Formats: sequence, C-alpha cells, structure tokens
Amino acid sequence: LARRSSKSRPSSWLFLGGWAVLTLSLTSPLHEGGERSFTLHMIEHELIMLIATLLLAASHAGGILAWGLPATGRRLLGGSWKAPISSLWRTLTEPVTATLIQSVVMWSWHAPALFDRALDSQGWHVAQHLSFIAASLLFWSAMLNPGRGGSLLSAGCLFVTSLVEGALGALMALSHSPWYAAYAAMGMSG
Repeated sequence: LARRSSKSRPSSWLFLGGWAVLTLSLTSPLHEGGERSFTLHMIEHELIMLIATLLLAASHAGGILAWGLPATGRRLLGGSWKAPISSLWRTLTEPVTATLIQSVVMWSWHAPALFDRALDSQGWHVAQHLSFIAASLLFWSAMLNPGRGGSLLSAGCLFVTSLVEGALGALMALSHSPWYAAYAAMGMSG
C-alpha cells in the first residue's frame, strides 16, 4: 500500500496511533481502575471518543481496511453494495446528523439505567464502547471533511458538541446524589 500511495505512510501512523490509544484505554490498568473509579472510567471514555477515534478518522483508513479483507469481501464491497453503503455513509457523516448521533449516544448511555446495565454486564459494556466508537468515528469523519458543509458548520458542530457533553459532565459533577448505583455503593458520586 505504501508503494501505491504517497499518502499512506502518514495515514498508517494515524491509524496505528488510533488503535494504540484504543487498545491502551480498553486493556490497560486504566480500564481496570475504571471499575473502581468513576473518574478513571470517564477518562477511558474520553480517550476513546476524543483521541482514538479522531486519529482513526483522520487516517482515512477505509481503503486500507478493505485491502485486509479476503478477495470475496473486497468484491462484495465493490459490487452492488457500494452505492447503498456510500449513500448511507454520506447521510450519517453529514455534520449535523453526525453531531446529533454523537449527542444521543452520549446522553443515552449516561442515563443511569443504561450506564448501570453496562457496569453490570460485560456484553452491555462492550455494546456501550462499540457505540461510542461508531458514533465518534461518524462525528470525526464529518468534522474532518471540510467539503461537507464547510469549516464554519464543522466549527459550529464542534462547539455544540462541547456544550452538550460539557452539560452532561456538569450535571454529573454538580449532582447532590450519585447517578450510578455501582459507584454509589463504593461511596463515589457520579
């Protein structure tokens, strides 16, 4: 791939960096610490959604990933499925749509019922992290594509996202009672 494209080398470093941050956040002592500390758990989420997925989206690695598929898979992606998949991707990575998806995913998973369920069940926890990754990849792909509504729209979406996520953080931080049963049982707020 490096021989085929002069752009692949920087993209591969972004791709590897994104996977490194994602892997470290999910398998390092930070992840284990997040089971005992609400703060560490939130740091893990931020590493996933702000750094790992930004690096992965910036790598534009879709083509690289496609080359990793068996020939049958590559032909399938390039065949009759290409138009519907491309159309869906364009729709989901419209800046406003991606911002709304990111916000809904963030607020939904931090609702006490779903968050507690994710803490109690490995399967739900994996689903939570996968939805954070998917929503963030859509969001960063939209923000990094200035041809999709212009830089001003992307800046506006980034600002809205910071307000939405900041409001959630402020509500948790300023709450007089813990939001989540597992952390409340440990004597922590959040």
